[in-house]
Amino acid sequence: MKKFLLNAFVFTLATLLSPKVFAEDGFFLEPMITYQNFKADIEYPNTFLSDSSGDVKGTGFGLRLGGHVIDTVFLAADLRYSQPKYQDSNFEADAKESNYGVVLGLQMPIVGLRLWAGYVVDGVLDPKEDNGVDLKFKEAKGPRLGAGFHVAMFSINLEYQNLKYDSTELEKLGPFTDVNAQDRIELTESGYVASVSFPISF
Repeated sequence: MKKFLLNAFVFTLATLLSPKVFAEDGFFLEPMITYQNFKADIEYPNTFLSDSSGDVKGTGFGLRLGGHVIDTVFLAADLRYSQPKYQDSNFEADAKESNYGVVLGLQMPIVGLRLWAGYVVDGVLDPKEDNGVDLKFKEAKGPRLGAGFHVAMFSINLEYQNLKYDSTELEKLGPFTDVNAQDRIELTESGYVASVSFPISF
C-alpha cells in the first residue's frame, strides 16, 4: 500500500507541474485519483457458500485519454486501477481491480460543469484468498455516469457505475470445490466513485 500511495503522489505531482491545462479543443490527457464505494452482490450455485452482499471500498487511480470531437463534446478511453478491500459474509480480503471503457462527455466552457456517460468494456476484480475462498471475477461490463466541476488545474468528480462480471475464475472454494460451478458464480457491483482529476491539453 505504501508503494501504491507513493506512486499516486508522484503521479499527481507530475500532473500539477505540467505547463498546460485543459482546453475546449484538441487532444487531452486526464489523470485522476479515485475513491470507490461499491456494493457487491454475489450468487453461488449449489455450494457450501450462501449468496451474499458486501462492499468493495478503496483508493485507486485512473486515466482518460481522448479529444474534443466538436467544440465542447469530448470522446475518450477511460482506464482505471484500484486496490480496494472486498468484504462480504463469506470472506474478506484485499483486492486488485482494473477496468477500461469509453466515455462521451460535454464540457461547458464558462461555468466549468462537465457531464459524461461511459461504458466499461472489460474489467477484473481479484480478491486474495481468505477462509478457503479464492475467486477472480472477470469480463466486467456496464454503464458509468458522471459529473464534475472543473476549476483552475483540477476537476472534482462524482460517478455512478453498475458492473456485472460475466465470468469467474474459481481458484479455490473450500474443501468441496466444484470446478464446474465457476461459470455460474455471478457478481454484480454498483456504487459511486469520487475523484479529483487533472485535465491536460496538448
